[in-house]
Amino acid sequence: MNPSEVTELSRLVERIRDRGITVMLVEHHIRFIMTIADTVTVLSAGSIIASGPPAAVQRDAAVMAAYLGQDNESAFHS
Repeated sequence: MNPSEVTELSRLVERIRDRGITVMLVEHHIRFIMTIADTVTVLSAGSIIASGPPAAVQRDAAVMAAYLGQDNESAFHS
């Protein structure tokens, strides 16, 4: 997604959420997900390796190892 599409989708999801509707997104745009999600579930090879609030998931050692390399959190921050 380009930056304009990310902004547009973010606004749409927020409007839906604000109506009390649960939204489930399957998305690989990590920065987008970390800013909009209340709960993040991360899969690796079809198995859940972490689930919880975005701040906790982005610090999870299994997530960092699977997606970013051992100690790299840069992809989570804008």
